[in-house]
Amino acid sequence: TWAPRAGVVYTGDYNPYNDCDLFNPAANTKRPGQISCGAISNPAFGQVTARTTNYDPAVVNGWHVRPNNWQGAISIQREIVPRVSAYAGYTRRWFGNLTATRNQAVTNADFSPYCVPVPVDSRLENGGGYQQCGLFDVNRNITPNNLIFNSSDIGGIDDVYDGFDFDVNARLARNIILSGGVTFGRERISYCNLKDDLSLTTNGPGLGVNTPRTDDYCNVTPPFQPQVKGQVAYPLPWWDISLSATFQSLSGPQLSANYPLSNAIAQPSLGRPFTNVAPTIDLLPNGTLYGDRIYQTDLRITRVFRNGRTTIRPTVSIYNLFNANPVQTYNQNFGPAWLSPTVIMQSRFVDIGMQVDF
Repeated sequence: TWAPRAGVVYTGDYNPYNDCDLFNPAANTKRPGQISCGAISNPAFGQVTARTTNYDPAVVNGWHVRPNNWQGAISIQREIVPRVSAYAGYTRRWFGNLTATRNQAVTNADFSPYCVPVPVDSRLENGGGYQQCGLFDVNRNITPNNLIFNSSDIGGIDDVYDGFDFDVNARLARNIILSGGVTFGRERISYCNLKDDLSLTTNGPGLGVNTPRTDDYCNVTPPFQPQVKGQVAYPLPWWDISLSATFQSLSGPQLSANYPLSNAIAQPSLGRPFTNVAPTIDLLPNGTLYGDRIYQTDLRITRVFRNGRTTIRPTVSIYNLFNANPVQTYNQNFGPAWLSPTVIMQSRFVDIGMQVDF
C-alpha cells in the first residue's frame, strides 16, 4: 500500500519495484523522503504455515470412497373412473461414505462436563426450567490437529430420506382440469455412534463442538409433515376466458433457540470460566419444533383474442389472493424477541401481462 507523507514533494517514478523493497513485509522505502511502501496487510503471506486439517488417504483415493447417495423408488398409477387417475409412490434415499472429523490433539480427558439451567418458557420442551447436560468445555487452549475420515470406521452415520407421494388428476367435461396431492417426507440422521468420543465432530446438522451429546440431539427424527398442493383450470363458457387457481399448504420452517452462554451461567456446574469464548447452544434438538403452516392461494384470469394468425392473451394474476400473512422467517435467538417474525409472506399483489403469438 502507498503511504504518502504530508509536506513531502515526491519526485520518484511511482514504480514500486524501484521505490520499495517488495521482499520486506514491513513499511520501507529505497528513497528516503520520497515514495514509501506500507506494510502488507497479511504478514504471513507466502509463508509456510502448519496444516491443522488433513484427510485420511482412504477417503480421497480409490473407488467408491467419496460421499455418495443411492435412491430407490416404487410407484403405481391407475385410472379410477374415466378421465380420473390416482398415483401413489414411495422414495427412499440413503447417504453413504459420510465423513467425521477427529481432533487428534485431544482426548476425552481434555474436557470437563457441565450443565446449564434452561430458562422457563412455555414454548420449550416441558416449559423449560430443567438442566441441559451433555455439554463439555476443553480444559486448555489446544492447536487443532484435525483428521477427516470415513465415519463407518467407528460405526458410521445413518442418513436416510423417506418420502410418500399421493395425487389425483382429473380431466372433466368442458375441459375442466383438477389435480391435487399430498407429500409426506423426512430425513432421519443418527450419529449416536460418535457422541461419546469428544474428539469427534461432524458437518451439517450433526455433532458440533457445542452440541449437547445426548440421545435426543444425536438422533434427529423429524415428524412427517404433509405438503399439500392443488390446482384447477376452468374455461368459462363465454368470451374465451379461462380461470385457473392454485393452492398450497406447506409446513412451517424449523425453529431453533440459540442460547448464548456466559461464565455466570455455566460456572456453577463447570467450576471455572470457559477456556475460550463462551459458546452458544441450541436449546431445541433438530426436528422438534416448527413454525405455523404456510397457506397460499393464487388466481389467474386469461382472455384469448384472435385476429387471423395472431393470438393475443392478456393475463391478470393475483398472488396471495386472500392476503394471508404466515411467518416465513423467525428470530431464532433465544431471549425476549425469540420467535418474533422477521419475514412474512408478501402481501396480495396483482401482475398484468400479455402474450402475443403470430
